[in-house]
Amino acid sequence: MRWYVLRKVGQALLTLFIASVVVFFGVRALPGDAATAMSSEGATPEVLAQIRQQYGLDQPLPVQYADWIGHVLTGNLGTSPQTGLAVSAVLTDRIPVTLELAAVALLIALVISIPIGILAALRRNTALDYLSTTGSMLGLSVPHFWFGIMFILLFAVRLHWLPASGFVPFATDPVSNLQHIIMPATVLAIGLAAVLIRQMRSAMLQSLGEDYIRTARAKGLAQSAVIGKHALRNSLTAVVTVVGLQVGALISGVVVTEEIFVVPGIGKLTLDSVFNRDYPTLQAVVLVTASVYIVVNLLTDLVYSALNPRVRVQGAVT
Repeated sequence: MRWYVLRKVGQALLTLFIASVVVFFGVRALPGDAATAMSSEGATPEVLAQIRQQYGLDQPLPVQYADWIGHVLTGNLGTSPQTGLAVSAVLTDRIPVTLELAAVALLIALVISIPIGILAALRRNTALDYLSTTGSMLGLSVPHFWFGIMFILLFAVRLHWLPASGFVPFATDPVSNLQHIIMPATVLAIGLAAVLIRQMRSAMLQSLGEDYIRTARAKGLAQSAVIGKHALRNSLTAVVTVVGLQVGALISGVVVTEEIFVVPGIGKLTLDSVFNRDYPTLQAVVLVTASVYIVVNLLTDLVYSALNPRVRVQGAVT
């Protein structure tokens, strides 16, 4: 198990390094002069030269990368030329908002998908099964922004049950926080729940057809014990893998959802950085997002190996 974990951590670190290179040179490859984009309109050549010197834009790209990654490793993500604030301070304010939104969305998706997936597998080829399959296809086909607009029109404009936009920290007002977060979190959860329902149904059907399930039933075990103790445990390994793989889709959904509901998180900060050509903030946000994705996938591998010991045994052998 130790060598399996060390190998996975090493792969994650290598991936993170490659991601940092892609992020840095990708931002530098954007069209236009970076100094001009970060300066005010009509800036003089002297001002542009000062900006290039301040942000190291007058140095060769490898030198710029080495300087940037060195500052990143010490926690210095630079300063936003638009606001004059430290990027790390801005991220510290925005990250908890996005984490809460993603966590609530994930919780909603799991609460919806696991029971429906199990029932669809147990009631195969029934109306419930067809309804769950149709609902999951609808959740996959319709984009987040449409659900967001419809939710705002229904629950905020017509019914006046929930606020249309904004965010209130949990520490300030827990009730208001829930009222503001539940609608964007539900919109974000729809696509993930659709994927998990299909995966849960497929995994349960496969588990229910295995020999050990027939043996458990032949021994006289109750249906609840067969499903909960045997079939569900093996089905969850596939679901855990899908959750890890869907983090990327969840992050992309956060960008759209936060913009629609004006939630001051990482997603909205990403779009604002692109529109304002705020390069230090943009590359810091993308790097942090990539890091989160890599860490979540690492944790997914470790949880999967804990649920299925054969994975870590094979990993240690190879």
